[in-house]
Amino acid sequence: QHRREVKKAPKLEKEAARDSRPARAKKVTGLAPDYFKPATSQPSIVPMGPPNPYAIKLNAAGEMDVTAERWPRLEDLGFDPRLRLPVFNHLDAIGALSRALAASSTKATKDRAMRIYRELKGRGVLRRIATPAPGALKLLVRSNPQFEEIASFIEGCVTVGLKALGPMRIPPMLILGGPGIGKSHFAKALSIAMGAPSQWQSMDGGVTAAAFVGSDKHWVDSAPGFLFNQICMGDSANPVIVLDELDKVGRPYHQDPLAALHTFLEPSTARRVRDLAVDLEFDASLVTWVATANRTSGIPSTLLSRFKVFLVPAPTASQALAIAESVIEDTLAAMGLPDFQSPTRLLRTKVA
Repeated sequence: QHRREVKKAPKLEKEAARDSRPARAKKVTGLAPDYFKPATSQPSIVPMGPPNPYAIKLNAAGEMDVTAERWPRLEDLGFDPRLRLPVFNHLDAIGALSRALAASSTKATKDRAMRIYRELKGRGVLRRIATPAPGALKLLVRSNPQFEEIASFIEGCVTVGLKALGPMRIPPMLILGGPGIGKSHFAKALSIAMGAPSQWQSMDGGVTAAAFVGSDKHWVDSAPGFLFNQICMGDSANPVIVLDELDKVGRPYHQDPLAALHTFLEPSTARRVRDLAVDLEFDASLVTWVATANRTSGIPSTLLSRFKVFLVPAPTASQALAIAESVIEDTLAAMGLPDFQSPTRLLRTKVA
């Protein structure tokens, strides 16, 4: 037994010395030399799929992680409901972006969805409620004396709205009268007196409902409607929307604009208007609608019942002179020429 152990000792020493030497890599054909380098503690990670250029955190299902988006809470903003209105829900905006990124197949549509979302997030959910400055409506009557009844009606709505607990709302108004009495001029002046942005929409052409709430996203040239642009992308919850020549609107087979107006003019349904291009619901219940028409024969009775109708007669001689003075002053102000000679009384009378 002793002789056997003595005989094995040199062999064991050789094996121990061989095991202590660094292992030699065997030559393998077809593999890169880096294959044989020892693994580091932090192996390199090869990204799978295209990178996310929008810095949007995704969940395990590949959808937008709602919990990662931080928006200010309404209760932390401390806003006065008579002065500002939340026009959309931020969770709806996150959901609209998530659906747009998942459904879009081109970079252009994804970039547009991200641009809209970032602007919405930058503006927040609150929009100011525009109110006329003191004396603005009286100046409006001075330059448009035949519309005194309408100005008094608006002034009453503003007075009640400022004393109420909720926001101010002016019912939709329809101004009826013959051509040339100044309906369009008054509607433009009203938006300035209200201190609110305005949108002029002519209804005597081929206008469709897409102008109001956008076109469907499956169209290549889909775009948001002017209601979304004025309220969500603007700064006011109650812009003045002027519908000029409402009685001359066409009735297309698809997307009838008069059918869509039934929804916009009713406060209960106008609180949840959906833009088809953005796929987002927003509150359009405070919009000030001003429609003009020569007659009521081309307007459906169901739509007519939603308007406060004002029949404006042709101006008298003294009222025509006041209107002419206003038109001349506006024209001179638009020209921006302080040294321009003021028109004579004879010319002002001819303008009237």
